[in-house]
Amino acid sequence: MAQYTGMILTKKGRDLQAKAEAGATLTFTKAKIGDGQLGQGQSLENLNDLINPLKTLAINSVEAESGGLCRIRTNITNQGITQGFYVREIGLFAQDPDLGEILYAISTASAADYLPPEGGATIVNNQFDIIVIVGNASSINATITPSGLVNQEQLAKLQGQVDSLAKSVIGSGVLTGLSFTHSGLTASYTAGSAYVSGIKFDAAAGNIQLNANQGQYIYLDIDGKVKGSTDQAAAQAKCLLWYFSTNATNVITSTDRRSVIDSTQFVKQSDVATSGANKIPRLDGSGKGAFSITGDATTLGGKSVGAGANQIPTRDANSKLVADQLARLKITKSGKDANGKFAHVEYRRESDNTLFLRSILSSPDVNGNYLTDTWTYYKADGTTVAETKVWKLSYDTDGDVTSVI
Repeated sequence: MAQYTGMILTKKGRDLQAKAEAGATLTFTKAKIGDGQLGQGQSLENLNDLINPLKTLAINSVEAESGGLCRIRTNITNQGITQGFYVREIGLFAQDPDLGEILYAISTASAADYLPPEGGATIVNNQFDIIVIVGNASSINATITPSGLVNQEQLAKLQGQVDSLAKSVIGSGVLTGLSFTHSGLTASYTAGSAYVSGIKFDAAAGNIQLNANQGQYIYLDIDGKVKGSTDQAAAQAKCLLWYFSTNATNVITSTDRRSVIDSTQFVKQSDVATSGANKIPRLDGSGKGAFSITGDATTLGGKSVGAGANQIPTRDANSKLVADQLARLKITKSGKDANGKFAHVEYRRESDNTLFLRSILSSPDVNGNYLTDTWTYYKADGTTVAETKVWKLSYDTDGDVTSVI
C-alpha cells in the first residue's frame, strides 16, 4: 500500500492561501499524478508543476471540514494509461486571481503503488481523497468536471433514484420478458430485463424448482438471479415477477405479477418541459402517456391526430390521420446496437397485422445517440407508403433528448 507525505503548500500556494484568508475565493481546479522524484537541489515548495506529470484527475467533490481542513475527492484510474508507472507524486491545482492556475500543494510517496496500463487484467478505479489545511479561507469551491467518474456515494444515491422511478412508473420495475410457464413443479422463464435497487439486469432464460404445498413468490434479486420466497413482502422489496400455488406434484394456480412496459417508453420524468413544441413524451403515475411527438397527443408533423391518453396516430381508408389507441397496435423491435438501443421499430395493426408505421433511427454520433428518426407511414394494405417524415434529434450531455424537429 502506498504511503504519502502530507500535502505541502508550494510558495504560490501559500500566497494564494493568504489571498483566500483576505477574502478571495479559493477554487481548486484539478489534480495530477506522476512518477517524478526530487533531484538534488530541488524543493517541493518551488515547483510550478509535478516533476513528471503523467495523468490529470478531475475533481468529483470538495467539502470543508472542521479544524480548517478541506477534503477534495477524485478518482485514480488507469483509463487512457498506455504504459504503467509508479505513482510517486500527487499535485493539487487551484486558480489564483492574479496568476491563473497554479500548483497549490503537492505530496510525494515514500512507498509508491504501481498503476498498470489500460487493457490488462487489472482494472483500476480507486477513490482518492486529498486533505489540505485552508485555514480561515472565507469561500472554497472547485471546478467539477461533469464527465468525471461517479463515486460510490453518488452511485448509491443514483441507484436509489432509478429504482424508485422504475417502481413508481411501472410498479415492479420489469421492462420486458421474464415470462413464466410451468411443468409439474418446474417453472421456466424467458429472458428479460428489470430494475432491482437501481440496477438494470438482463436475465437469461432459465428455470426454478417450486416447493410442494406452498405459495411461492418468484422475484429477481439484487444479484440478478431469479429466486423464490414464501414471503410476499420480501419478494416485492426486490422485483416481483410471478406467484405459484402448488400441491405435491403440480401447480394449482399461476399468476403473473409483473408490470411490463416497452423499454422505448421508459424515460426519465425529471427535467421535462411542461409545454412547447419539443416536449418529450412521458408516462403518468399509472404508466400511461400521450404518444404524440409534442407529448400533447394533438399534432404530428403539423397534422391533427386528436387527444386523449395512450393515443398514437393512425390512418383511415383515405390515408388521413385519425386517433387510435396504442393497445390496437402491435410493436416489434429489432436492430439492437451495442448500447442496448433498438434502431428499428414497427407498429402493426392488431386486426390484420398490416404494417402501419416503421421508425428507423440512424446517423449515430460518437456517443451512440441517434441524430435522425425516420417515420414511414403505410396505407391500409401495409405495403404502400403514404408518407415519410424525418425527425432531427438533439441531446444534452446526459444523452437525453432535448428537441425533436
